[in-house]
Amino acid sequence: MSEVWAVFLSLLAQGRYFEAHELLEEAWREAGEEAKPFLQALILLAAALHQEQEGRSGARNLAKAEARLLSLPSPYLGLDWRPLLTLARLRIRARGGGMPIAQVLAYRGDLVENRHRASIAVVGQEGLLAYAGEAGLWAYMRSSAKPFQALALFLTGAVERFGLGLEEVALATASHDGTPEHLEVAQRFLDKLGLDLGVLVCGVHPPFDREARKALEAQGLAPTVLHHNCSGKHLGMLAAALALGAPVEGYHLPDHPVQVLNRQVLGALAGRDPLLATDGCSVPTFALPLLRAARAFYLLARPEEAPGAYREALARVGEAMRRHPRLVAGPRSLDTLLMERLPLLAKRGADGYYGLALPQTPHGPLGVALKVEDGSGQAREVLVLALLRQLGLDPGETPWDRPVLKNHRGLEVGHLEAHLDLAWV
Repeated sequence: MSEVWAVFLSLLAQGRYFEAHELLEEAWREAGEEAKPFLQALILLAAALHQEQEGRSGARNLAKAEARLLSLPSPYLGLDWRPLLTLARLRIRARGGGMPIAQVLAYRGDLVENRHRASIAVVGQEGLLAYAGEAGLWAYMRSSAKPFQALALFLTGAVERFGLGLEEVALATASHDGTPEHLEVAQRFLDKLGLDLGVLVCGVHPPFDREARKALEAQGLAPTVLHHNCSGKHLGMLAAALALGAPVEGYHLPDHPVQVLNRQVLGALAGRDPLLATDGCSVPTFALPLLRAARAFYLLARPEEAPGAYREALARVGEAMRRHPRLVAGPRSLDTLLMERLPLLAKRGADGYYGLALPQTPHGPLGVALKVEDGSGQAREVLVLALLRQLGLDPGETPWDRPVLKNHRGLEVGHLEAHLDLAWV
């Protein structure tokens, strides 16, 4: 293939994109099975560049190329494709390129004061189905990865060993609001493990829930680690460590057996290994291209299509979230509202991330990953609702429909409004 790559790169450098496309079409007809998908991705990339050169939008072909390339290492078959993808992205965006836009506009009075831009990937059975922004955007999933981290409870046998019910499993997937209900389940979870509070390394913060926070302050009590929104996830990791016979000390470190397992599981479901960094609660957080994270959420919606080793665990984690939506977030949170009103699984993540597993839509089962690029959580909620409605799922009236912005005196000064141009592949 080295001679083909040399000619291909030369044609791209000269801006002869149509000829580059035709060169690879010919190579594809003669290629073996390993090379065909890669060549098809590069053909789509050349087509996108040619369309941009002709004054047309190459955004859809670019998205198709991204969906294929981002599942492969680079270099692949002797070609470093990443600079080529970067070239296509820059050229198409420089023109505006018809790139479908997802954004939330923050109005002050009649003028737009801020724009919260986002990227979205919607995946179906055959792969990328729709997108806005950059479907291949690498982003940390943050707490949106919790349903997949909770799979370890089943894969290690922790559920059976400690007699964990669906409530404890739901709490392991949660970014909970620290209500008395959450605290009760967390304490029961801790007691079943026979551990004390000092083992958890998530840190401490006041309850997210306003009423729970006021009640704690009125009693003159300080929050504990169980009030932390990630305490259920940490309890799940400790349970998995004990079930594996691994030490509980250092359970949050990347090389601990539980964290190694979590990374392997998410990689298997997403179709590529995630990158690692440290999350706000001190355990590893995973970065994936949005379309790969959306693939994992698709399998959460359709466990029967997942690799056999994960099917039962995915189904039972999904059941826990559906049966106990208030434990996954809280009575005044979007995740809970959506799961109470619609047949779906919803999981927020910090800094503008959101994941959705949609078993039933007019477009078939779907997985969704969404990232607001400036990290706005408020804009994220507004955009999630707009997206669901475009996908044919209406949750009814919510507090996040065109929410009003107020100043410190409580005066209305503006509002948020979603603008979503979802492109179908």
